[in-house]
Amino acid sequence: WGQKQGYPPFCEVVTQEDGLANLQLIVDKVRGKEVPRVPAVSAFIEFCVGMMTGEVEKGGCRELRADPQLYATAAYGLSQAEMFMPVEKKGTFGWGPYKDAPYKLQSIQQYATALRVWLKEELRRWPDAGVANPMYDGWVASVMNYVQKELPSARMEERL
Repeated sequence: WGQKQGYPPFCEVVTQEDGLANLQLIVDKVRGKEVPRVPAVSAFIEFCVGMMTGEVEKGGCRELRADPQLYATAAYGLSQAEMFMPVEKKGTFGWGPYKDAPYKLQSIQQYATALRVWLKEELRRWPDAGVANPMYDGWVASVMNYVQKELPSARMEERL
């Protein structure tokens, strides 16, 4: 989603020796030194706002799900996008069982926490790079406070 908004990628899928895939930070060479690339704070803020407004679709990116390099090989001759995200089944907010309901506060908080922890673990591989985890930025905390104030945190009765 960030790349569609004009932000540079910060991670890539790397195939390990055992054939399994792993998500890793992209590493740039800066003055002869390896420096991990992290997402821009503004990219995450836009992502949160997009989740609140419905611009970020639930179920993931259909184009990426169609890429056999990133997702499991096609079953029955169909890609994951064709099999699990048929265009005719798209809801108001994307795909999946809650495709017609907006993101809940808990989902946005889980995305933020997952990204914060993943970046923390990835950045441990470069202790001398001097790169800070952008998810600990004060702007991210402010946006998460805003999200918490704007979105209801109570359970939705129709889901009980």
